[in-house]
Amino acid sequence: MVKCIKIFLFLVSAGSAVFSYAQAKAGFCQRIKLVEQVLETNHCSPRERNEAFDTDLRNRFYLELDPRHCYLTKEDIRGLSNDVSGCEFLEKATLLYKAGLKRSDSIVSQVLLKPFDFSQTESIRYPMDSAGFAENVKDLQRYWYKDLKLQTLSFLADAAVLDSAASKQSILKLEPAMRDKVKVCERRKMNKILQNPEGFESYVATAYCNALAHSYDPHSDYMPATEKENFDNSLSGQAYSFGIDLDENEQGEVVISHLVPGGAAWKSGELNSEDVLLQLKWKNKAVVDLTGADLSEVEDLLSKSNHDEMQLTVKKPGGLQKTVTLSKEKVKDEESIVKSFVLHGDKKLGYINLPGFYTQWEDHSGSSCANDVAREIVKMKKEKIDGLILDMRFNGGGSLQEALELAGIFIDEGGVCFVKGRDGKAVLMRDPNRGTIYDGPLLLLVNGQSASATEIVTGALQDYNRAIVVGSATYGKATGQIVVLADGTEDRKKKSRKDGSNGYVKVTIEKIYRPTGKTNQCKGVCPDIVFPDMYEGMSFREVTNSSALKPDSVKRALYFSPLDPLPVQELKRKSKLRTASNPSFLAVKKISDKVEEYSGQKRISIPMNYEGFIAYGKKEHQEYDGLEKQMYRQDSSLFKVENNKFDSAAIAADSTTISINENWKKIIMNSAYIHESYRILNDYLNLK
Repeated sequence: MVKCIKIFLFLVSAGSAVFSYAQAKAGFCQRIKLVEQVLETNHCSPRERNEAFDTDLRNRFYLELDPRHCYLTKEDIRGLSNDVSGCEFLEKATLLYKAGLKRSDSIVSQVLLKPFDFSQTESIRYPMDSAGFAENVKDLQRYWYKDLKLQTLSFLADAAVLDSAASKQSILKLEPAMRDKVKVCERRKMNKILQNPEGFESYVATAYCNALAHSYDPHSDYMPATEKENFDNSLSGQAYSFGIDLDENEQGEVVISHLVPGGAAWKSGELNSEDVLLQLKWKNKAVVDLTGADLSEVEDLLSKSNHDEMQLTVKKPGGLQKTVTLSKEKVKDEESIVKSFVLHGDKKLGYINLPGFYTQWEDHSGSSCANDVAREIVKMKKEKIDGLILDMRFNGGGSLQEALELAGIFIDEGGVCFVKGRDGKAVLMRDPNRGTIYDGPLLLLVNGQSASATEIVTGALQDYNRAIVVGSATYGKATGQIVVLADGTEDRKKKSRKDGSNGYVKVTIEKIYRPTGKTNQCKGVCPDIVFPDMYEGMSFREVTNSSALKPDSVKRALYFSPLDPLPVQELKRKSKLRTASNPSFLAVKKISDKVEEYSGQKRISIPMNYEGFIAYGKKEHQEYDGLEKQMYRQDSSLFKVENNKFDSAAIAADSTTISINENWKKIIMNSAYIHESYRILNDYLNLK
């Protein structure tokens, strides 16, 4: 009887599991159909579903699953159908991917059983993954052997740097411990996928939906609920946070560098600066060992949920371990909010840093970047500034309305940009307010990470001859997106009656053009005066993406009336003479070459024997350290950085604000880009 009951229970549980998986599979298939429908219905330039599209989708999907090319082989991929449109393909790909992860886990364990020999004279080509997927399992094993050996050698080199007096023999005795460390690191990466919070099958379905969206254009995305929430927060200057800032100590461990006053970690009373992070555990999930984890990896793990409790285990400076339970709270993201300073030198110039085009979607009385910039300008006008530097480097964009409002601060009236949707009609978007808040000398500072709304403002003010644009060519994104529920209902930043369980789709619905009718798409905004850019060698701009929409143009605005031309050629001549011999910009050019090497644009040879690797690392470190010091060494007599009188009292009342403020002053004083911007605006004022 007992045996019968056990058999019955087994059959019921097995049947439930099959039923549950069948339900899940049907849900994933439905999700994909909904995402495809949203893209086809809303996209301003939907792609034809042909062989080229399917090839692009396949390649993007495999890269989403395996960006390091260390889990799948070409042989695996050839075993899948070329038809990527069906649920059958997704099911087979999911099984194949899981098998690939487990196979790699087995290979890693096998390779790391034996000590590595670091006496052989050999080298590897780096980055290894630039060669693409391994042909077969044997090639994959060779890849893993080299990769794991390089990782172990890197950990040994770190130990040698920490203890410079240690002999080669004493460092090599650490080899077994470093192999274990590498094993923990790799296993954590695989478990992060296999034990993903949303479920493994859902993780793969999300990767497919993302690849599908990116095949239409680089800025169409599929977003699960948590990712959508983080996206909304990035546009509002807010974030869910535990209230801790992280850094790496000299031993390479991730530590708490700062507790945000009033934040969740600060209120716990149990965490402090310099605590080393050992483990984290989300509610109802497995413990994650942080041994060997780098800063970006830990930050990624902490971003996985906004509403679940997390247990964080830390090691205190004295060695005591403590586990603290924390929940995220919504806080103002200080890093994404407007900041201003006054630069006192031969001329008194205002400086504003605008890191993003944020807005409080649901709260019209809340913070918005255009209002915040206007407020800072009013403060600085009371200081009687002679000119203004608006720094929009690394500003990836945000709200189109905020871009229109910001441009309107500096121009009296007129068109700021055109938008053209699926119907092909170009609609002129105007400055929403008559008059200006600031009509004095203006310089815009941009770089290759300045995109979207930043490019709208920069392009418009350049076309109107309203600002001198300096820096490097911008990213080249001239498209606009909306976020819709995966059932096709537009999300208006309000609470929906639907739960968003199928996720959300960010879909490109319009192309954007300058007042002249020209586009920034793929081209970016070309500055009037170009500075060297340390990221120039990286292939990250819009034009490098195969699914980027092609640039075109529309008719210029009928009532577009630019101001008199600015003396750009004379300013460029003077600046070029300075930057050509400026030690900081010479260092930037050399660092740019290094960035190009390590970003995979150039493959470099790295020695794999102990002495050769240590010598190579020491040379690279010394060279980079010297270039970095040279880059940040500026003329401290050019200007002094001060707060406006209105802010000074408020800053002085809080020790944390004082620390953040002093750090910002230091950044400005050490920046060759801000110093040269100051000199250019000085030249312009003198010419006037």
